[in-house]
Amino acid sequence: MLAKNCKLLVTSRAESDIKRCLDAGTLHIELKTGALVNKETSDDVGKFLTGELARIAEGYSSPPAKWPGGAVIKQLTDQAAGLFIWASTVTRFMEDGSPTGQLSMILDGGFELGDIDALYTTILNNAFKGASVDSAKAVLGAIVLAKMPCDEHNLQKLLGEASDIIEFVLQKA
Repeated sequence: MLAKNCKLLVTSRAESDIKRCLDAGTLHIELKTGALVNKETSDDVGKFLTGELARIAEGYSSPPAKWPGGAVIKQLTDQAAGLFIWASTVTRFMEDGSPTGQLSMILDGGFELGDIDALYTTILNNAFKGASVDSAKAVLGAIVLAKMPCDEHNLQKLLGEASDIIEFVLQKA
């Protein structure tokens, strides 16, 4: 039994069986999404994206200055259309590769507002492309075959790979 001052927050879609189980003694707050999203929800998604993208950038020694910038965060916030799952999926996708490269795929995706299915399709279509595998092979191969230790700067010069790709491979290796 929960204490009287304890509150439980349950989030879900408006499915009839869920509504039926939770109707008695509950306060229903509907968060508008898609074209109906309100400013408060968009602001919350924007704050979430700002925090997550800052956390991702902190993981790299040389992220682009002020990455990704307010305009990009606004674009992603608008694209999420109030869906935190959309925003969360995007940030997790950016952690699974070169953040700038992954972000470019999202920004170039041409998604409808809050289109989670199209986002998942884009992620799955790009999950096993050869570019990231080829980059990993090149970086690791250069390290193994080098006669002297190579730092990130020298690997970048040698391979012509972006610094965040090299850093990503080294972090994941």
